[in-house]
Amino acid sequence: LLGRESAEGLLGDHDAQAADQEALRSLATGDPTLTAEVNWRTAKRLLRMGNYAEAIEATEAAESVATTAGDERIAAEALLVRGEIYERTGEFVKGLNAVTAATEIFHRLGNRDGEMRSLVVRGRNCLTRSRYRAARDAYEPVLEQLEREPDPFLERIIRNHLAVIELCCGDFESAMESSQRSLTLCEELGDRARVGDNLSVCGIILMAVGAFEEAKTYLDRGLAILEETKSRWSICDCKLYTGVCAAMLGDVEGGLELLEASIAEARELGARYVLANALTEHAGVLLRRGEKGDDRAAEAATREAHEVARDAALVGIEVLALSRHAEATVRLGNTMSAVALSTRAVDLLAEQDGIE
Repeated sequence: LLGRESAEGLLGDHDAQAADQEALRSLATGDPTLTAEVNWRTAKRLLRMGNYAEAIEATEAAESVATTAGDERIAAEALLVRGEIYERTGEFVKGLNAVTAATEIFHRLGNRDGEMRSLVVRGRNCLTRSRYRAARDAYEPVLEQLEREPDPFLERIIRNHLAVIELCCGDFESAMESSQRSLTLCEELGDRARVGDNLSVCGIILMAVGAFEEAKTYLDRGLAILEETKSRWSICDCKLYTGVCAAMLGDVEGGLELLEASIAEARELGARYVLANALTEHAGVLLRRGEKGDDRAAEAATREAHEVARDAALVGIEVLALSRHAEATVRLGNTMSAVALSTRAVDLLAEQDGIE
């Protein structure tokens, strides 16, 4: 059951995975170690499905039972999942604290695999906040480990993260190579739950170089798979870019509909990264359309976007939101406010490490 549950998670068959977790929970009666194992695996599934409050509770239950049972490995796994959950909800300090605690336990146990996975989660925490050099620093020992001991399961994750770093730093060719490598590994391993993420990143890279028709193919495929696997955070993020791509190809109304769906889902999930980004891109489409009321709606959306990004310490998105807020504000005739917003964006940008 433990093996089948893991396979179902990779395939994105979360209904079957949940059923096997319940069967395992019944078998775990009177066995604290197995109970803790089932709890942290349940937390991983709930994380993928966007049920963050329940996922946090499951990690706490896993850590508590594991600690009582004296199983430090499972306690560390629970902490690691909790770190991922906090990153998704924009609680980055809490996330880093949880990941740091997990890393220390794995290191003390000599669990090299757990330690490397912890460094990847730490890197993603930095990446989401546009701290690209810090993310690279976290990934460096993982990449060195992969050179010595190839591990396709670990590599599939880190290559996708590296693709995002390279994209944001303007190295589009390397970004596509990394993303395609991750996609190939996921397809070879049967990791359907991550194939959708990789297809989405490929589409985003193609959009950055203006290849919108090709990008649409990747994004549509990615979104279809993600909706099958019920990966809610990823669905929300992919809808955002699919909407932008649709608008750039002339389907403005369809693009706005997808962006509005992304915004609504991000609010429901509490996914501040996606929410700030989706609001900013929604405003961009409105400004390009330019119908009556669009400028004012764009101003309101970008004001909320940079407030959400600021509160969550999402500096990269805050820079974009401030810039677009300035564009909307100047269209409404308030030049001085627009200058102040643009100046703030430039100042923030100058403080960052590696943003192009």
